Amino acid sequence: MTRTKEQNSRRIRCRIAIIAAIAAVSTTAAAKPLEEKIILRDKPKPVQAFQFVDGEGKSRGLSDFHGKSVLLNIWTTWCVPCRKEMPALDRLQAALGGPNFQVVPLSIDRGGANVVRNFFDRDQDA
Repeated sequence: MTRTKEQNSRRIRCRIAIIAAIAAVSTTAAAKPLEEKIILRDKPKPVQAFQFVDGEGKSRGLSDFHGKSVLLNIWTTWCVPCRKEMPALDRLQAALGGPNFQVVPLSIDRGGANVVRNFFDRDQDA
């Protein structure tokens, strides 16, 4: 099976992003003691408003989750670490999800909702 140039390009970008993240975390980890790695704020830091489409095709924004703590997980179907963490995020949502907490997985795949639906359909069949 030969890979297309786009698939190779995606894999390279994903590897570069992972290496950059590991390097950033490693550098930060070495430079700061444990208590300085996590920044806790008295008030939530605002995030710039943006829109996305949910699984039912409805336009949504983070404002739709106002009053909840939100874990926004940005992922892609071709990113192996992203795919591997999905079951843990599902368990987290099952355990803590409700009126005060929501896991929001946001795919940034270029193919949109169809790519994500196909991914989950394949995963369910496996």
